[in-house]
Amino acid sequence: MPLSNSARLEALFSADFGDRSEVLLRFAISYFSAALLFAFTLDMAFVIWSILYTVITGIYVLIARPRTHPVSTAHLYVALVFYFLSAGTFAGVMVLMFAQGTTAFYFMTGTVFFGMMFYQIQKPVLSPESAYLDATITVGTYMLMFYMSTDTFSSRSAFFTTLIICISATIYYLKSVARRVQEQRALREAQQRYARAQKARAMGQFVGGVAHEFNNQLTAITGNLELLDHLPTDEERKGAIEQVQEAARRASITVKQLLASSGRTRLSPHPTSMSEFFPRVQAVCGDLLDPGVTLTCIPPDDGHAVLVDRDMLETCMIQLCLNAQDALKGKGNIVMSSRILTESPDLDVPLEANAPYLAISIEDDGPGVQAAALPLLTEPFYTTKLQGEGPGLGLSAVSGFARQSKGGLHLAQGTRGLRATIVLPLLHAESVLQVAR
Repeated sequence: MPLSNSARLEALFSADFGDRSEVLLRFAISYFSAALLFAFTLDMAFVIWSILYTVITGIYVLIARPRTHPVSTAHLYVALVFYFLSAGTFAGVMVLMFAQGTTAFYFMTGTVFFGMMFYQIQKPVLSPESAYLDATITVGTYMLMFYMSTDTFSSRSAFFTTLIICISATIYYLKSVARRVQEQRALREAQQRYARAQKARAMGQFVGGVAHEFNNQLTAITGNLELLDHLPTDEERKGAIEQVQEAARRASITVKQLLASSGRTRLSPHPTSMSEFFPRVQAVCGDLLDPGVTLTCIPPDDGHAVLVDRDMLETCMIQLCLNAQDALKGKGNIVMSSRILTESPDLDVPLEANAPYLAISIEDDGPGVQAAALPLLTEPFYTTKLQGEGPGLGLSAVSGFARQSKGGLHLAQGTRGLRATIVLPLLHAESVLQVAR
């Protein structure tokens, strides 16, 4: 399956700017080297190069930075053009050094050139376009410097020998680039096949879970109805009817959780202030949790608000607290807190709304969850509990509600146990007034 324009643009950007510390180190070395070159040569060309490289790279970053909306083909091509200009400008400093014509600068040029090649080899080939553009710039710079040095050859044989070596090295380099791109394409196809297999597995688990859960309830209903006419006393018949009603109630809860998991619950969103919401949830959970479990609420300092269905959010927080209590096995601490996020968190499904966001977290000091199980916890009917202790729809329903509220659910290992965080778009003060009207 070919990548979308948005995925290609994100891959192009991540190939060079995915690791922030590496980016800072790269630019620090580049500007420090340019300053030293200017100090040694007093050649303004190095200053002009620094300014030009900064401007072109800055424009490229603005164009290629990740976006939440779809990217057009024209936008992608403009980003590719500025990527080429940025990388070409960087390679231009080698031409400036080579043009100085001294042995020391020849050595420095060779060092920078091989450093650039090592950088290209070690960075991930997230974008085939960037790999081919890098190869074009590298080979072009290589051939230009060879052309600039033609006057230095002492004989025709030396010239042709050097030319053959350069062509051989270029062919080997291009074959290496092509092989890395092919390996990356094969890896991406393998990942897509794995994703399809995982999707099929999840669908099988979902269908099997639905069939198993409803079969249990239907068995209880039909079994008690069949016994109803054969029970001798009114008391026994009343008990059978109560079991039928209980099974129907559990089936109804399962349907509601399935709707929540799919993000199709009917919601009534209202501006909800966290300074009022936290005490309310703390009071409700305090009555539900075991005596050995302590719930500590840390409400936000300011009156932050979100546009959300209050009752469903409260139900989700109760579900997360009960999950934490199960992990604690009836004894331990649970902390509910909130914080403001100024950047989009790392979620499986990117958020549609822009920052800032409100993150409401439930964290326990239990044993936590194995890293391999974290991505599976929000799948319907997946559970780490023993059979019969729950259908495995709680976290799936919370995740579905968060997505339907234009947010998401993030699960991670906390300081000790599991940290479950519901991320919701923050409602600004002026928006609260507007909605209230």
